[in-house]
Amino acid sequence: WDPLAAVIALHPGIGKFEQRTLRVITDEGSQSGRIVSRDDGGKISVCKQVDQSAFERLFLEGIN
Repeated sequence: WDPLAAVIALHPGIGKFEQRTLRVITDEGSQSGRIVSRDDGGKISVCKQVDQSAFERLFLEGIN
């Protein structure tokens, strides 16, 4: 997903976003690193949908 994240960083208009309050579990154990919805987390924009044809075009332009 790194290429998609890079293209969205440069062209955020290709994505549809929603605000979410999320937290990363930092406690040791099997859930460590997991992202969960929590009221005490940070508000971030989460990309929920992408214009696939625009992504493909922009990605190929970038590597060419």
